[in-house]
Amino acid sequence: MAVGDTYCSRDEPHTAVEKVSPIIKAADIFFCNLEGPVTNRPHVRGPYPLPQSLKTVDMLRDLGSCVVVSFANNHALDCGYEGFFQTLELLRKRGVRYVGAGKDLAEARSPVVVEVRGVRVAFLAYASFFPVGDPATSYKPGVSVVRVDPRLEPPHIDPDDLAAMKDDMKKAKSEADIVVVSHHWGGEPTYTLTLHQRAIGHASIDAGADLVLGHHPHVLQGIEVYNGKVICYSLSNFIFDPIPLTGRVPDVFRDGWRDSIILSCLISNKKVEETLFYPIVINEYGQPEIPTPEDERFQRIFNLMDKLSKPLGTTLTKKEDKVWVLAK
Repeated sequence: MAVGDTYCSRDEPHTAVEKVSPIIKAADIFFCNLEGPVTNRPHVRGPYPLPQSLKTVDMLRDLGSCVVVSFANNHALDCGYEGFFQTLELLRKRGVRYVGAGKDLAEARSPVVVEVRGVRVAFLAYASFFPVGDPATSYKPGVSVVRVDPRLEPPHIDPDDLAAMKDDMKKAKSEADIVVVSHHWGGEPTYTLTLHQRAIGHASIDAGADLVLGHHPHVLQGIEVYNGKVICYSLSNFIFDPIPLTGRVPDVFRDGWRDSIILSCLISNKKVEETLFYPIVINEYGQPEIPTPEDERFQRIFNLMDKLSKPLGTTLTKKEDKVWVLAK
């Protein structure tokens, strides 16, 4: 199962996931984007630094026996290198695997490979939206990136970064049965895809990825089935607590930031054979919850995802409390 941006600033993070933890714990692998460092170090930049509660790692660890997070995003270094390394150390100590960040470029670009029920699944992660200075290099910590720049020819992607990403995926495919890639990309907050999202998403599949998970826009975006593989352009937010610096969620996230999904994929015969999602809504207490099919919020999210996905050639099908994207 996979969800979107996860930012938990509350003192008791376990309360944030009370309503969805049973369904998530039933999965063999749980994945999310860790939207900000887990640290008690002071922030070094704004306007919206996202340091998370130290107990957030415990909450993530308790969501399953195999938990993987992406740390390739624009908030990874909000609290400097001290906060960055504290996060990585806490994740390691609690047994939560991380991808897309590291002490140097080699670590940031290295896949995390987990084996569950005899199937090897590799994870990679990249950021296309990040502050200057955040990309890892051969001599500097940071995150793995695929740079985009409007000054470049459409689709505005750095060709060297794209080639390196493809190389990473080919290598990961040689080590695993399934390759899952997370991309922190696109504009915020908008339902509209950028040129670079579709180009990077397609290139990922062409290079060997079996599933593409998008983050960063903080609202939902459409789902595309490309060459039989699913690309979720934005999974929106999973948890997004008030920011300590301001005491509130930024106004730019108000429209649609509460609507999201939990993506569920069945891996069988060493391929992603089925993909569906559960609509979720972040309630007044900041908790993601799954509305019943009779709830107007369920229908609202289904209608939105259907509207966003149809232009990408994807037909969604409701069945009980689930929405199917890809079925056997």
